Amino acid sequence: MRTTDPHDPAFPSLYEKCLTKREWFAGMAMQGILAQQEVKGTAADLAISACVSADALIVELNKPSK
Repeated sequence: MRTTDPHDPAFPSLYEKCLTKREWFAGMAMQGILAQQEVKGTAADLAISACVSADALIVELNKPSK
């Protein structure tokens, strides 16, 4: 089984130094959070939510497929 390492580069072939998968997933989650009509909480709260979402996605991706 192949796992998703949150520290692996998100786009290794495009750039020498790039975002990690965790950073990419968190950024995408933050985009979704900020796209909501009503955003509640501080910027720090939103960043935490984005990182929690990214970590949860990595956990799910690392579960064996059914």
